[in-house]
Amino acid sequence: MKQKLWAIIAFLYCFMLGITAQQNNQKQIVVSGVVTDANNEPLIGANVTVKNVPGLGAITNIDGKYTIKMQPYNRLVFSYIGYETQEILVKEEHTVNVVMKENKETALDEVVITATGAQKKLTVTGAVTTVNVDRLKASPSGSISNSLAGNVAGVIARQTTGQPGKNVSEFWIRGISTFGAGAGALVLVDGFERDMNELNYEDIESFTV
Repeated sequence: MKQKLWAIIAFLYCFMLGITAQQNNQKQIVVSGVVTDANNEPLIGANVTVKNVPGLGAITNIDGKYTIKMQPYNRLVFSYIGYETQEILVKEEHTVNVVMKENKETALDEVVITATGAQKKLTVTGAVTTVNVDRLKASPSGSISNSLAGNVAGVIARQTTGQPGKNVSEFWIRGISTFGAGAGALVLVDGFERDMNELNYEDIESFTV
């Protein structure tokens, strides 16, 4: 009888341990914070990912803020073009603020942002043209795409209508023909695809093709 009782107690003990372990594995916390640079300026579009957990991540908003749901005791990885990647172990805390340090080897004035990532200017084999935003502001057009015509070498711009709200130009880079893909230009703003006509001149420092 005692042996049966001990067997039942041992079984219940193991069962409770299994439930506790499962609850711990399923426990998640919501972590939020702000990503800034050394001047306390928010970094927009910084990547925040959970290390070794593919597909789980977030991007900072216009105020440099992010929110991510994750399991505790994992590492958050913070990355941004031109800055050193940082890893922070998150235990039970719900607020993690990060100050990114500039990486001199990949500073924005030393690299070229392409569709596949960032390359050092010294290693870029293609032609690169940069125009200052003041030159675009001098154009009488309120559309950035219209202002590119005649100001950037290799850019072909075409405006098909003058209808308000649609009076923007389609543009191509170094020819209209292409192989197996869309002919339109891929516009990257701080490394992310975006409609260029949604931008304000005051938000642009320079335009690189």
